[in-house]
Amino acid sequence: MLTMSSEETRKRADSLAREIEKIQKIQEGTKPAAPLDISVLQSCSRPGGGSFPDLLLPGFCVGLRIPGMSVSELEQKMRKATPAVIGRIEDGRYIMDPRTLETSQEKIIAKTIEEILRSL
Repeated sequence: MLTMSSEETRKRADSLAREIEKIQKIQEGTKPAAPLDISVLQSCSRPGGGSFPDLLLPGFCVGLRIPGMSVSELEQKMRKATPAVIGRIEDGRYIMDPRTLETSQEKIIAKTIEEILRSL
């Protein structure tokens, strides 16, 4: 995944954002939905969990905020979900990096977010 181009991260981030947006539409049909703030953002990946602090890989990520929930609370709920979803907090958003995700995990991530919304 380190070799993924910036263009490919954009496509993958767009795809993940669309999958999450579907959850918003489903929620609107059943009960008042918490308005999700979803955006595709230019960002840099830092590979190696900090072992390469000077290596930055430009690309795109998905940023998420749920009004009425702190980003720290969102990060904790995502991490404690089964399966856990690991992201990072940056500029007041929960960030999901396509370089760390398999395409098949998009629906799992959206389902996790749906469960968090239902718990509000």
